[in-house]
Amino acid sequence: MKLPELLEKQFVLPSIPKVVALLLTELNRSEVDLRKVTRLISTDPALTTRLLQLANSGFFKLGGTIRSVSEALALLDMAHIQ
Repeated sequence: MKLPELLEKQFVLPSIPKVVALLLTELNRSEVDLRKVTRLISTDPALTTRLLQLANSGFFKLGGTIRSVSEALALLDMAHIQ
Protein backbone atom coordinates (compact mmCIF):
# COMPACT_ATOMS: atom_id res chain seq x y z
CA MET A 1 0.00 0.00 0.00
CA LYS A 2 1.32 3.42 -0.91
CA LEU A 3 1.27 6.47 1.34
CA PRO A 4 -1.49 8.39 -0.53
CA GLU A 5 -3.76 5.33 -0.36
CA LEU A 6 -3.01 4.93 3.32
CA LEU A 7 -3.76 8.59 4.05
CA GLU A 8 -7.12 8.36 2.28
CA LYS A 9 -8.32 5.60 4.61
CA GLN A 10 -10.36 6.52 7.63
CA PHE A 11 -8.90 5.49 10.94
CA VAL A 12 -10.77 4.93 14.14
CA LEU A 13 -8.46 5.76 16.99
CA PRO A 14 -9.18 3.95 20.24
CA SER A 15 -10.25 6.12 23.11
CA ILE A 16 -9.08 5.60 26.66
CA PRO A 17 -11.55 3.84 28.91
CA LYS A 18 -13.85 6.12 30.86
CA VAL A 19 -12.50 4.85 34.19
CA VAL A 20 -8.95 5.80 33.17
CA ALA A 21 -10.06 9.30 32.20
CA LEU A 22 -11.86 9.72 35.53
CA LEU A 23 -8.88 8.32 37.43
CA LEU A 24 -6.42 10.69 35.73
CA THR A 25 -8.72 13.62 36.47
CA GLU A 26 -8.85 12.65 40.15
CA LEU A 27 -5.08 12.09 40.36
CA ASN A 28 -4.44 15.56 38.92
CA ARG A 29 -6.44 17.32 41.65
CA SER A 30 -4.57 19.24 44.32
CA GLU A 31 -6.21 17.08 47.01
CA VAL A 32 -6.72 13.53 45.80
CA ASP A 33 -9.65 11.61 47.31
CA LEU A 34 -8.17 8.15 47.97
CA ARG A 35 -11.61 6.63 48.48
CA LYS A 36 -12.60 7.74 45.01
CA VAL A 37 -9.31 6.48 43.53
CA THR A 38 -9.85 3.13 45.27
CA ARG A 39 -13.40 2.90 43.94
CA LEU A 40 -12.33 3.79 40.38
CA ILE A 41 -9.45 1.32 40.26
CA SER A 42 -11.61 -1.42 41.81
CA THR A 43 -14.13 -1.15 38.98
CA ASP A 44 -11.54 -2.14 36.38
CA PRO A 45 -10.04 -5.65 36.60
CA ALA A 46 -7.00 -4.75 34.48
CA LEU A 47 -6.14 -1.70 36.60
CA THR A 48 -6.64 -3.69 39.79
CA THR A 49 -4.37 -6.46 38.55
CA ARG A 50 -1.61 -4.07 37.48
CA LEU A 51 -1.77 -2.17 40.77
CA LEU A 52 -1.55 -5.37 42.83
CA GLN A 53 1.30 -6.66 40.68
CA LEU A 54 3.20 -3.42 41.27
CA ALA A 55 2.53 -3.43 45.01
CA ASN A 56 3.66 -7.06 45.28
CA SER A 57 6.74 -6.63 43.10
CA GLY A 58 10.23 -7.17 44.46
CA PHE A 59 10.82 -3.42 44.32
CA PHE A 60 9.01 -2.93 47.64
CA LYS A 61 10.47 -6.01 49.36
CA LEU A 62 7.47 -6.72 51.54
CA GLY A 63 7.23 -9.73 53.80
CA GLY A 64 3.54 -10.26 53.11
CA THR A 65 1.18 -10.06 50.19
CA ILE A 66 -0.94 -7.06 49.24
CA ARG A 67 -4.42 -8.33 48.42
CA SER A 68 -6.58 -5.22 48.04
CA VAL A 69 -6.58 -1.94 46.17
CA SER A 70 -6.75 0.02 49.42
CA GLU A 71 -3.67 -1.79 50.81
CA ALA A 72 -1.78 -1.13 47.58
CA LEU A 73 -2.71 2.56 47.63
CA ALA A 74 -1.49 2.83 51.23
CA LEU A 75 1.88 1.45 50.14
CA LEU A 76 2.34 3.35 46.86
CA ASP A 77 2.67 7.06 46.31
CA MET A 78 0.68 8.95 43.66
CA ALA A 79 3.59 8.91 41.21
CA HIS A 80 3.53 5.10 41.15
CA ILE A 81 -0.22 5.09 40.67
CA GLN A 82 -0.13 7.52 37.76
